[in-house]
Order: sequence, then structure tokens, then C-alpha cells
Amino acid sequence: MEGVVSGPGLANIYHFLRSSVDTPDPLEQISRDSLPAAIATTGLGGYDAVCNEAVDMLLAAIGGELR
Repeated sequence: MEGVVSGPGLANIYHFLRSSVDTPDPLEQISRDSLPAAIATTGLGGYDAVCNEAVDMLLAAIGGELR
């Protein structure tokens, strides 16, 4: 679970989800350090379904850990 709710968790979820779809990666040129912020901004803005799903999964995992 640590790989999901830790610092790189959002990027880990994003890469996992992105590997299962056959659509262009809108964030492929983003640096590793900037990737979590780009995923969150893109997902919460509704610009990419994979980013949105990654954010949703991260928040669900964090919520599950807090219970």
C-alpha cells in the first residue's frame, strides 16, 4: 500500500492505468518531479480520463487508510 499512498503514489497509479489504455499520453514530456502535480491538475480539470481515474484511486486509497 505504501507505493500507492506515498510520495510517488499518484505517478505509480497513473503509469499503471496508462499502460492499460491505447491512447496518447498527454504527460509524456513532463519531468518525473513535476508529474504528480501535472496528473492532479489534468485529472481534476477534466482534461484526461486516465489522470482523473488516477486521482480518484489515490483519494480512495488514502481514505481507506484513514478509516
